[in-house]
Amino acid sequence: SANPDNVARTVRILQDITNGIAEEGLTDVVKGFGVLNEPFLDCDEGVLRDYYDKAFDIVRSTLGDDTAVFIGDMFRAWKFNNGFWVDDDVHYNTYLDSHPYQVFFEVGRSFTPRQHIAYTCRHNFQEVTSCCYEDAPMNTVPAKGISRIIGEWSAAFDQLPTALTPYIMKYIAAN
Repeated sequence: SANPDNVARTVRILQDITNGIAEEGLTDVVKGFGVLNEPFLDCDEGVLRDYYDKAFDIVRSTLGDDTAVFIGDMFRAWKFNNGFWVDDDVHYNTYLDSHPYQVFFEVGRSFTPRQHIAYTCRHNFQEVTSCCYEDAPMNTVPAKGISRIIGEWSAAFDQLPTALTPYIMKYIAAN
């Protein structure tokens, strides 16, 4: 959000959550923390990066320097291939979390798991390999700071249950 009040509230919530984890003595259990799941591509990139910097500081200062920090890529990982968090002195054990969804389209409903894998490899390869490098745009030297992780991916058979909802409800009502 570009609304400063929403961002400030989110920062306070993050501080409260991490304080609770630390106060309960759970830092040996919580070894990583995702600070925002799936910010969408219409987010203000500057506001988001500023939030990520604040969130990083909160997580590391509250949960410890060895706690992994996960950030979302706005479904555009290449936007982070510009020197963002590549320094390994500070941003070690950080991950740009990508979710290459290929399940929200009608044709994919009939795919087998093997076809899902082939589709993803063919259609998402560039997106998955578009970050994070120290020598962008050449992309030959992986960053020593932030790395990549694919946090969500599915080879589901029927990934559009909402399309089936009327039929499911009709069946339930009839039985």
